[in-house]
Amino acid sequence: MFVEDPAIVLDELAIILPLGTKSRRPEAASIAQELAKFRKLACVDLPGQVEGGDVFRVGRRLFAGLSSRTNAEGIRQLASILTPYGYQLSVLTLPAACT
Repeated sequence: MFVEDPAIVLDELAIILPLGTKSRRPEAASIAQELAKFRKLACVDLPGQVEGGDVFRVGRRLFAGLSSRTNAEGIRQLASILTPYGYQLSVLTLPAACT
């Protein structure tokens, strides 16, 4: 299990993600159960898909790459969750060789 893929953990909350790889989606439940002990949880819901490996953070700005595992609906939901906490989200279109 790549523990950075099913969640994004910030100071204020943890965001549970529906992975783009269908066989890996059950991983999110076990990560959520543990993170709930330490953070408020928010979730991106299907049909949105985000994998944490497609997201990186610099200060209060996150960058999310559109890929075969992260779709536009997932990024839209992620931005909606982040905005009330003062985070900005920038979308990157990844070259086909990276997706």
